[in-house]
Amino acid sequence: MEKAQIVLDSIDIKIYELIENKKGITIGEVKEKINITHANLIPHLKRLENLGLIDREREQQTIHLKTYSNHGEFFNKVLKRLEENRTSLKTK
Repeated sequence: MEKAQIVLDSIDIKIYELIENKKGITIGEVKEKINITHANLIPHLKRLENLGLIDREREQQTIHLKTYSNHGEFFNKVLKRLEENRTSLKTK
C-alpha cells in the first residue's frame, strides 16, 4: 500500500505562519498580507483544513490553528513536513 504524500507549497506555509502568529486572523487579513485573491486563497485554506492544521469559522471569517496534543502520529508527521518545507524554502 502506497502512503499518501503530504504536499505543502510556499503559499500554504505563508498562510500557516500568519495564522500561527495571529490568533483569529481574518481571511481578509490573510489575503492582504500575502497578496492573494479570495478564489486563490480558498484551495490553500481547504488543504490546511483537510490536513487538520486549521479550523475556519465561516460566520466570523476567522482562522485558527488546531491543537495537536490528542491527535497522534499523523499530525506529528504533518508538522514535521511543514517544518521541513519551511527550512527548504528559507534556504532557496
